[in-house]
Amino acid sequence: KKYIEFEDSVTQAGAKFVDLDVTSEKFTEDLERLQKAAMVVGAKTKFSAQDAAGALDKMAMAGLSSSQSIGMLMGTTNLAAATGMDLTIAVDMATDAIGAFGLTVNDPSLSAEEIAEQTTKNMNRIADVVAKTTNMANTDMNQWFEAVKSGASTFTTMGGSLAQVRGMV
Repeated sequence: KKYIEFEDSVTQAGAKFVDLDVTSEKFTEDLERLQKAAMVVGAKTKFSAQDAAGALDKMAMAGLSSSQSIGMLMGTTNLAAATGMDLTIAVDMATDAIGAFGLTVNDPSLSAEEIAEQTTKNMNRIADVVAKTTNMANTDMNQWFEAVKSGASTFTTMGGSLAQVRGMV
C-alpha cells in the first residue's frame, strides 16, 4: 500500500512538470527517473521517499523542470535536515533562492542529466552559503530567505553575487 501511495505521488508530480508529456511513450521512463531520485533521498536522508515525492510535486508547481527538480532534491532535503525546518518550507525557500540568484539552469543544449548535475551544484552553493551565513551571523533561515525574497533578484541584476549577499545579511 505504501509503495502504491508513493507511485501515485510521483505520478501526480510528474504530471505537473512542464517538460514532461503524460501522453508520450517516454513518460514511464520519466517517472522512473523521478522515483529513483525520491528513493535515493529516502535511503540517504531522514526524509522518506514519499516526502521526497511531495517535494518534487512542490518543485513542479514552482515551475521547475523535472531535471532541475531532481538536481535540487538532495540539496533541499539536506538543507531542511541541517536546519530542522519542514521540507515543504525548505522547498519554497530553495526554489525562491535559486531563481532569485539566477542559478536556474535552462540551457536547451544540455541533456537532462547535465541540467540535473549543474542544478545540484547550484543548490549546493546556496546551501553552503546559507549554512555559513546562519552560523556566522545573528540570523536564522527564515530571516536569510526573507532577505533573499526581498532583494536578491534586484541585487544580482545590479551585478551582485551570492557570496556578496552572504556578507550583507
